[in-house]
Amino acid sequence: MTNSSFNWREALWRLTKAAVVTVLIALGSMVIAVVLGLPIAVGQWRGPRWVRMICTLYVEFFRGTPVLVQLLFLYFGLPVIGIAMPGWLTALVGLGLNYAAYESQVYRAALEAIPKGQWEASYSLGMSPLLAFRRIILPQAFRIALPPMTNDFV
Repeated sequence: MTNSSFNWREALWRLTKAAVVTVLIALGSMVIAVVLGLPIAVGQWRGPRWVRMICTLYVEFFRGTPVLVQLLFLYFGLPVIGIAMPGWLTALVGLGLNYAAYESQVYRAALEAIPKGQWEASYSLGMSPLLAFRRIILPQAFRIALPPMTNDFV
């Protein structure tokens, strides 16, 4: 029972390397989600009908299918059409795309929580819709979205 040939040092080294890769993939997928989540939320919130439809389909697909199925499709399905990625990149992209759907709903809810009077006040100051969004609406929405974002990151 005590004559074990198991190498604890080697096992610990491999587990440490795997933990580093896991953290890097998690951080990278969070970055992808944050970057993709806002345009999806804005498109679903204020976009033309066709943009809203595409964004809604994206969100419903990625939230409605298991992430494991999505990862398996990316890893085994994309090489069939000529797009081959290493495993770590497949995980990074797949988790980022999946998490972007969830993140977009956090942003959309935060944007919808801003009172209409904020838009009207910014227009009365002579701001364009884009300037009002960037300088008035988005900072307030970010403050509202921050707690759910940190909850999702954990």
